[in-house]
Amino acid sequence: MQYSSFLTCNFLQKVLEKNIIGYRVVHEVGAEISDIYMVGSIIDDAVKAGANTVSDIKFSISEPQKYYKIALNDALMDASAKALSIGCSMGLYVNSIPTSIVEQTSPGIAPLQYMLIQPTTTTTPLQPGGLEMTAIVEAEFTYVCNGRH
Repeated sequence: MQYSSFLTCNFLQKVLEKNIIGYRVVHEVGAEISDIYMVGSIIDDAVKAGANTVSDIKFSISEPQKYYKIALNDALMDASAKALSIGCSMGLYVNSIPTSIVEQTSPGIAPLQYMLIQPTTTTTPLQPGGLEMTAIVEAEFTYVCNGRH
């Protein structure tokens, strides 16, 4: 929960002075829920309680490290499969154990922002979307001619 107040002024260009006309107070309230199907009704309840602006709706996942590790493993498996494919197409033996693995900096998971669409008589609908976890690895493999190590 956060409160902010802002001075509201009119600037008079001819005299280079500001004329205070009031203050604007913003009260921000955040909510964290685990049932995504409740989002629309929670927004509706907030509006019924007096909220006149709904913004910055973001979705994320719990346990992001768990999913990042899965993505990291998938990235390494993909690198290995590509190395084997390249070796096969060139008639070379590929050592399936990488000589080097470097985890690249990646943005990880970005919260997905949803936008409200037209209100209906039921709960406020949201546009569907998804979250994407990204992991990047750089792996080096050893290739040998004629199957000799």
